[in-house]
Amino acid sequence: MRKIYIIIFVLLSFAFAEDHSIAVLDFSGEEIHADELKSLSAQFRIELLKMDTLRVLDYDDMKSILEVSGYDSPSCNTMTCSVISSMLLDQEWMVAAHIAKIGEVYVIEAHLFNSENGRVLNVVTYDHELSIEGLRTRGMHNVAELLM
Repeated sequence: MRKIYIIIFVLLSFAFAEDHSIAVLDFSGEEIHADELKSLSAQFRIELLKMDTLRVLDYDDMKSILEVSGYDSPSCNTMTCSVISSMLLDQEWMVAAHIAKIGEVYVIEAHLFNSENGRVLNVVTYDHELSIEGLRTRGMHNVAELLM
């Protein structure tokens, strides 16, 4: 009987789960080409979409909104810029990340912000010792899971 209650509770929690809206800024970085950073942020958006509980803001829509507000690109190098961008985009949450290549290791620091008040909800760091392709295929999945 207890198992039936647990199953019903789990099914009801899925039925009434609320999707959250989220935007992902282009990643900033050191020792990594700008095209690779843009590709990694695009892959990160895909990983968030796979979670099926998030409404991810389209990249072109995000870029247009920020351009109208006076930003040249959907990338930020400071926390202040990230918080202001998150408020302009009118999404519930915002993700900003910085990737640095130190020797043969890629180090990612990702922040999840609440767009309403600019509060940081979660910060994760992730190290990846393989290639940039491995970071794209496996690393972005891991960072998305750790952050959410």
